[in-house]
Amino acid sequence: MLTFFNAASYPFKGISFLWNNKKLFRYLIIPLLIDAIILAFIIIFIFFQIPDLVDWIKSSLDHWVNVEGVFAKLFKWIVGAIGIIIWFILGFIVLIMIPFFLSFISTIVDPNFRSILFVKTREMNGCPEQKISVMKAIIIALKSILIEIIKLIIYLLFSIFLLFINLIPIIGTLIYPILQFLLTSIFVSWEFLTPYFEEKNLSFSRQFGFVCKHKKIFIAFGIPAGLLTLIPIIQIFFLSTNTIGGALLSISFEEKK
Repeated sequence: MLTFFNAASYPFKGISFLWNNKKLFRYLIIPLLIDAIILAFIIIFIFFQIPDLVDWIKSSLDHWVNVEGVFAKLFKWIVGAIGIIIWFILGFIVLIMIPFFLSFISTIVDPNFRSILFVKTREMNGCPEQKISVMKAIIIALKSILIEIIKLIIYLLFSIFLLFINLIPIIGTLIYPILQFLLTSIFVSWEFLTPYFEEKNLSFSRQFGFVCKHKKIFIAFGIPAGLLTLIPIIQIFFLSTNTIGGALLSISFEEKK
């Protein structure tokens, strides 16, 4: 039976499976290179765009609020303090969201090689991929892109809703990061099981229903998978091992039936 703690072990099972089946390493080279480029762009965004956004907010405050005399220095100090607070809040929010955006962008940019790794893992465990026509494969690919866009919108909408919880003094500030990370964990798991849903040719509504039905399992898998993709630099390696772990988890879902 697939339990919460059992599901939480699958990201690590992915690492173990790769280590014990080293021929899978040949399928990691291109995904690693692509994910390294994706990670570089995300890092550039964090270290360059967020400070620019904070500076824009501070300059806007300075422009629209004219303060003179003895209150000028106090106002500038307050604006500076607000800028620092905003910088930390935005940085923290982006940090929590990194696992999802890293796996999401990787799925969009690199669906083929990641799917190959997923499929090979399932094949090695006695679950060969179903043969489909080229035309059907193209239709599934286009459908998958649309689903990924919908998932991104849903994730952002939920994240914006949770952001309002963060505005509640003390309690909201304490529970917001927990809720945001749990939300991210669910969507991270969803990303790593995308090839499984694609093989089953499930619509967005059916995928969403499946995720809601097994939300505890998705949270359990997503927490360690998300934490692994927060580790600097080597997180691109864990994107691949999490894909393997997702493939192993998909087999457990089928055995559960």
